[in-house]
Amino acid sequence: MPKPRHPLLLSTFQIYRTTKNDTWNKKPNTEFHCKILAEDKDPNARAGIKEIGHFEYRATVGQVGGIYLLPDYKNRLLREQILVYMMRDMLDHGATHIWETSPPEEEWGQMLHYTGLWDFQYTGKQPAHPSVTGSGYTMKIPNDPRELRIIDRMLL
Repeated sequence: MPKPRHPLLLSTFQIYRTTKNDTWNKKPNTEFHCKILAEDKDPNARAGIKEIGHFEYRATVGQVGGIYLLPDYKNRLLREQILVYMMRDMLDHGATHIWETSPPEEEWGQMLHYTGLWDFQYTGKQPAHPSVTGSGYTMKIPNDPRELRIIDRMLL
């Protein structure tokens, strides 16, 4: 049986954030690309820092552009903490919903990110947001996203 992996805190990593214009929605300086950086304990590593993942989002419209984590950092509750990080920024920019376009659950199977997570709902044949034509997952952003319970489903 594989050894259980302990959860990680996003706050223990450095987030390097760059901003650019959201040209699709014509919103200046509201598209964010973030790199998650960690100390690299490899003595041969350059600068002693390594990228363990990245994520991007459009804050004013609530769109998640994607979340990528290296395999050793997946299933350690970082994805949920990244979503809370995004939601807090989205609220500050006036967004009411967080969403991402994606194919139906049947097409992605186990790879689908939002199945069973908080109140995310699949939009079916409806667009995930008025600015796109594709379906996906959407959820109303709570007034304080920090109140969302982050549960390690591996321990249930």
